[in-house]
Amino acid sequence: MTAITQPPSPASPGIGVDFTGEVTPRFRRVVDAAASNITTGDDLGFQLAVWHDGDLVIDVAAGHVDRGRTRRQTTNDLAMTFSVSKGVLGLCVALLVEEGALDLDRPVVDYWPEFGAAGKQSITFGCLLSHRAGLPAFDRTISVTDLIDWDLCIARLAQQAPVWDPGTRHGYHPLTIGYLVGEVIHRVSGLRPAEFFRQQIGDPMSIDAWFGVPAAELGRMVPQLGLAPAFDDDGWRAQVVQAAPSYVARASTNPVLSDLDVPEIWQADIPAISFVSNAAALARCYSIALAGPQQLISAETLRAVTSPVHDGHDHVLLDQASRFGGIFQMSSPRQPMLGPTSFGHDGYTGSIAFADPESRTAVAYLASRPDLRPTPHSRVTRVLAALREAL
Repeated sequence: MTAITQPPSPASPGIGVDFTGEVTPRFRRVVDAAASNITTGDDLGFQLAVWHDGDLVIDVAAGHVDRGRTRRQTTNDLAMTFSVSKGVLGLCVALLVEEGALDLDRPVVDYWPEFGAAGKQSITFGCLLSHRAGLPAFDRTISVTDLIDWDLCIARLAQQAPVWDPGTRHGYHPLTIGYLVGEVIHRVSGLRPAEFFRQQIGDPMSIDAWFGVPAAELGRMVPQLGLAPAFDDDGWRAQVVQAAPSYVARASTNPVLSDLDVPEIWQADIPAISFVSNAAALARCYSIALAGPQQLISAETLRAVTSPVHDGHDHVLLDQASRFGGIFQMSSPRQPMLGPTSFGHDGYTGSIAFADPESRTAVAYLASRPDLRPTPHSRVTRVLAALREAL
């Protein structure tokens, strides 16, 4: 790849934006499209990484990570990726399905007997994985400190009753999905998600990312939600708080997600939100599902874990349309990716990471300034349009 240390050419829409990193010349237009997010004011800074046909073809950063523009964004920076984490959790599940250790059609109680309380004994792992089990929120107030206590969270969810007939609705589980799926991983493998990821993916592939960042890496962390614009009375948060039924409000406000971008959470194993990474590491994670020497997940397993189970209104996300295959978001009008078989996950801050099996491409875009408006976001669609042209 070619190192980037200068602004793009005068013909580029990103003129005046300083970069660090590397890009293969064929993909330079993608970097320029990302740069335009800064010049238009859609972003303050970003990291962008793309793996294609087994090679890292883009790994760049540009802009700044603070409003005062005193700290430049670098490719070495780390950030908590919020719900982008769920896609990496899905990759962990796929590895266990590949090994034959997990079966999507088996009842969860076969792996986690205590889960069968309160009428949940017939819920299959596939139903649980795909946000259809009716457990989108903790039914009692839970604090930020409580979220760090794995055993407490697992015990509460095991005893909790579904708020809808499992399997009959799809409703996004913002926080609970991580504990629910993570405990099944724990029961099957003996490892909690943080340990499983490092042993099965992170360490073997030398990936610089964690569910819960080590203390030694805290100096590389970049807080994000402090940059978020305040919600006004007509904003999405206000709609959620006023929504009925009450579990919709609890799913996004128990606790308030903007309280979670803090060191205690960065270091915790909270699989739905606490994956800490940079863009290159995230894209590398998804490369294990693509054809090539790095492939760890077969095409057959990939079809099983990404087979669409929902395409329509989401009962937790205020009836926004969504398309899911298992725990993965699939490419859709709400969250466009590269093609119909693309799978991955976006995050609360407007970042995204995904794989596209057809083009053998993995992508990660991490934004330094959160965009909390409903998707799709122009800054992501702009980058993906340029990437499609380059491919």
